[in-house]
Amino acid sequence: MFKTLIYGFTWCVLASTTTLNSNENVEVRLLDNQNAPLVATLDMSKADERIKQFVSDAIETKMQNIEKTIKSKKFVSDALKAIMTEQEMNLRSQIANFERNLTDQLTNYIDNKVNKTEEEKEKTEESKQRPIDCGDVKTKTGNGIYKIYPKHSVIGFDVYCDFEIDNSGWT
Repeated sequence: MFKTLIYGFTWCVLASTTTLNSNENVEVRLLDNQNAPLVATLDMSKADERIKQFVSDAIETKMQNIEKTIKSKKFVSDALKAIMTEQEMNLRSQIANFERNLTDQLTNYIDNKVNKTEEEKEKTEESKQRPIDCGDVKTKTGNGIYKIYPKHSVIGFDVYCDFEIDNSGWT
């Protein structure tokens, strides 16, 4: 389409360079003497053809240069589009990896906090369930050796509980 438009323009330019004189001869007055005017008649047919050829060649060269420039710019544009697409894919991949890593780290952090909370809860329950003295021993199946944890003691002691004498004392 663009090429057709340029060729049409070229044809109009070349058509306008033709002379209005149909015989292609140009008369030029050299001396203006009323008694003997000197007039030269020049054949312009070859000059017209050369000018037309020169204009045609110049326009053709310019068109080729324009086409090369357009192709070059299209190549650069396509290359930039490809680079942008690649960069977009890389960025999307990095964002996905970041989200995945963040999710994993957050999940691990929450799991650790839940585990610590459960451990603390178990420790609290254990400390509540630990017998402080023989009166807290749940089984009370009879006299025997039981492990008790006196107040503020982390370590338990094996003691002999006598439930018959001295109201559940230990020794």
